[in-house]
Amino acid sequence: MYKTIDGGSTWTNISGALPNIPANCVTHENKPHNPIYVGTDAGVYYMKDGMSHFIPFKHHFPNVIVNHLQIHYGAKEIRAATYGRGLWECNLGP
Repeated sequence: MYKTIDGGSTWTNISGALPNIPANCVTHENKPHNPIYVGTDAGVYYMKDGMSHFIPFKHHFPNVIVNHLQIHYGAKEIRAATYGRGLWECNLGP
């Protein structure tokens, strides 16, 4: 996974400690520190500016394939569509 902060002139690899498994979807939360959520074949991973690597975003979430992620700003939640375990939602941080 790569990140650019100059409109695509240069790119930085931010994959870090993401496991070597398929990443199926990515969503960005529109707030300071640019939180990024990655849906993988082993759940959701999270990273924001200032962090050196992605961490598992567990919050009682099962270790399943995540096919779609969505931020619902009105409810202040992240929602995940999974394979075989239905939909999941969790409150976002402050």
